[in-house]
Amino acid sequence: MGIPGFFRWLSLRYPHIVKEAKRSPRNKTDFLYLDINAFFHVALRKKTANKQKKLTSRGMLSKVFAEMDVALNISNPQVLVYIAMDGVAPRAKMNEQRSRRFLTRPSSDEVVYDTGSTSLTNESEKSKDGFFVPVDNVSISAGTEFMQVANDAIKYYIYQRLNGRFKNLQIIFNDSSVAGEGEHKIFRFLNAQRSHPEYNSKYRHVVCGGDADFIMYALLTHEPNLRILRPGLEGKDVILNINTLRKHIIHDMVQQTSMEIDEDNIIEDFVCIANFLGNDFLPRLTHLGEARVDMLFSAYNSYFANEKRYITKKGAGINVENLLRFIKYLSLKKPGSMRKGKRSESENINDENNISKRANDYLKTICWSFQYYYGDCPSWRYFYPHHRPPTIPEILKHVKAHGFDQRFNADTPMRPFDQLICILPPNSSYLVPLPFRSLLTDPNSPLQEYFPKVFKTLHYKAILPFVNEEHLMQAMEPGYALLDEKEATRNSIDGRTHMYAGRDSVSFQTLYSLCRGVTQNFSASSIVFGKLSYDGPMLRSVNAPVSEFKEINFNKVAIAQYQLPLESDEPESSRSYSIPVKNPNAISFAHKLRERRLSSDYGSSHSKNAATSSDQKNKSKYSNFGSFGKNSVLGFL
Repeated sequence: MGIPGFFRWLSLRYPHIVKEAKRSPRNKTDFLYLDINAFFHVALRKKTANKQKKLTSRGMLSKVFAEMDVALNISNPQVLVYIAMDGVAPRAKMNEQRSRRFLTRPSSDEVVYDTGSTSLTNESEKSKDGFFVPVDNVSISAGTEFMQVANDAIKYYIYQRLNGRFKNLQIIFNDSSVAGEGEHKIFRFLNAQRSHPEYNSKYRHVVCGGDADFIMYALLTHEPNLRILRPGLEGKDVILNINTLRKHIIHDMVQQTSMEIDEDNIIEDFVCIANFLGNDFLPRLTHLGEARVDMLFSAYNSYFANEKRYITKKGAGINVENLLRFIKYLSLKKPGSMRKGKRSESENINDENNISKRANDYLKTICWSFQYYYGDCPSWRYFYPHHRPPTIPEILKHVKAHGFDQRFNADTPMRPFDQLICILPPNSSYLVPLPFRSLLTDPNSPLQEYFPKVFKTLHYKAILPFVNEEHLMQAMEPGYALLDEKEATRNSIDGRTHMYAGRDSVSFQTLYSLCRGVTQNFSASSIVFGKLSYDGPMLRSVNAPVSEFKEINFNKVAIAQYQLPLESDEPESSRSYSIPVKNPNAISFAHKLRERRLSSDYGSSHSKNAATSSDQKNKSKYSNFGSFGKNSVLGFL
């Protein structure tokens, strides 16, 4: 979601940076990135707009596939398509997801919640194929049965298109079994490519997604050839030129200065202070009221004209002393007005210790958010543990720049079912496996305090108790022993990312040889950087996700596992070699998830001649690649 109303504000202030997207033979890009969750949301919105009572399996998938085709046709990718789905989100995002799912803009400041309602359960039916059709956006969450079958549906789409008119492309698919938000996965990949010393800066990129925080990610890449395609906005697709937006922001941030400015630093300062507008991790600073970015622009102009100092350290964090200086200038601006709401009884807002903690937590969460937008996840479990923001006087009084700690504890993501219990309202209990449903609905549940029947609202957000992770784990532990094999697979965060190659793509011979277990050298040029590894033999046929679709026979798409160039999952004794990353300033990713197979191979379950999991492990071969073309050499050992 990102900053509420941010895209609309941008389109009104800079109307010429947003254009309706139309297909044209002259519109070409090299890399296209698709956030699949956005397409599922668009399909459900169109169902509501058309007043459809029920969406069938075929209807749902047809709408999503059609939206994906529109993105492909508009962008006309020449090299690669990167597809990402939301996996488990950081805890900082879960609190926003929880509020959003409990509440949909009520008119009252107090809501009575029906914890016993099962109306959604009756609507959420499986087709005869076992395909789960979501009835609302709540189902589009990692760990649900829908997301599991959606993964297979997107794989079918990839095979179908690469066996058809897009056989010249290669596609990378990072599904919901891999932890991380879709947009974060996309920009992590893009940043990794740009950080490689052999990256070609002339490549053109189009990122397709609906969230406003795509803009923040895009600005921080400093990629001049990047555009954002937003699907289904008010019934039409629009495209936003990031480079043009960047120039406008720089102009509005620094209007009066005689010094030479670092434009990248100005952009990073903007992303930093934009956190005060509120996003998925923080509430809006009350001083800004309903104002948009104008007040931030005005305060930064005053700050920079007098201080001539940057707030951020150009990829190395935030200078808290300078951020506090900026906040002083912001305090001089006339406060904006904001619709009043009732105070939450769960917070003692007048307690001095709580005020100090809230002020320091707010700035620390800004540090977390800035690092997260930059491509890192500094902590999966960290979150802002307050419903309200501090006031500016509270920040200036209680936050001290000296010794301010911007470090975070290295940890791991929560499991999908843990996340579902954290974010789902009780009447969506059907989305979790049976052993966990009573935790949401039973009045005697050990977690019942986190699912109140009556709760307050503030600025269209539900004021709910923060789920204690220790209590959560203790309550869920007995249920994990009762899960069946399929449910255990749905609960994985260690899924694999895969690369698929159409027969006419420049990478096909590389992947095809891996599928056959052949070890030899191939010619290649540097286009996509990373590491490939064996993922089983090439499929002869691919089953359809629903019976209305046709099985794909005579498949000619090769597949391999893919890892980013900066990741390594190999023991020191492995005989494969990664492409060296010579750039000492390349983006580092703090939490590299090990990609290990926890379930049967996707290829094995869809092919008559696929090897067993144990056979695949014995046959495992690794290949490292620059990419696919004619000049450089790939080494297979």
